[in-house]
Amino acid sequence: MYAVRVDTSAGSFELCPADACAVDGTALPPFALRSEITADHPLVGQHRAFLDAAGIRIAGLEFAETRDGRMITYDVNTDTNYAPDVEAVAPRSGPGEIARFLGALLAAEVPAPV
Repeated sequence: MYAVRVDTSAGSFELCPADACAVDGTALPPFALRSEITADHPLVGQHRAFLDAAGIRIAGLEFAETRDGRMITYDVNTDTNYAPDVEAVAPRSGPGEIARFLGALLAAEVPAPV
């Protein structure tokens, strides 16, 4: 689990950090790891409770922070867009964790070769 900050100060509202979202002639806005959003953050607790109640085991949740500090969740995805700059400094690889999770599910379903 990690959170990403999207800098919209230049008037941009491009939320897709993936290289594939870059439009020719424009630079992607800066994306940065939000190290203050940890597993102990109240928003993470709320997200986990929501996901548990819905039976969702993998998700990418998107939220906006208002000027007065409120955090408002506005989207739930199967996963999230890959941000290579953030992945390089994140404590864990999001795609790597998904692969491990799915690998464990597969191992539980498919008998090991004899």
